[in-house]
Amino acid sequence: MDEDNYIFPGGHGFLDGGCYAFALALQAWYKEGALAVITCDDEPERIQHFVLQIEYSDEIAYLDGDGLSLSLEMKNKMMVLEDLNAISILTLGEHEAAYGDFDQDIESYSEVGITDELEKSLRRSISKAEWNPPC
Repeated sequence: MDEDNYIFPGGHGFLDGGCYAFALALQAWYKEGALAVITCDDEPERIQHFVLQIEYSDEIAYLDGDGLSLSLEMKNKMMVLEDLNAISILTLGEHEAAYGDFDQDIESYSEVGITDELEKSLRRSISKAEWNPPC
């Protein structure tokens, strides 16, 4: 597929390089929740994935490019996708308190306007007032 057909430069998607930008767009659209990170317990300072942590039906849930997942579902998915033995999910604030500001090569794509365009697309496509995912 031609690189021009991808949302992100380099052919990245929401689960392979664009998760931070998508989590930022979800947070701007949803107006609630906290950015959260998934890390491998063997290397907890290294961020594997960004998600938006929200409260849903009195439980903590996570939104990412695959949709809505409860904690165990998200952990199982990431262990399979990333071939990890054990993972943790922390808010970005908790991660930064433990390991300092993240300075990895994680791209938000904000400077080229992709995060803003994703948020606008979410607003056009999904009304938060009508959003009621099954759980």
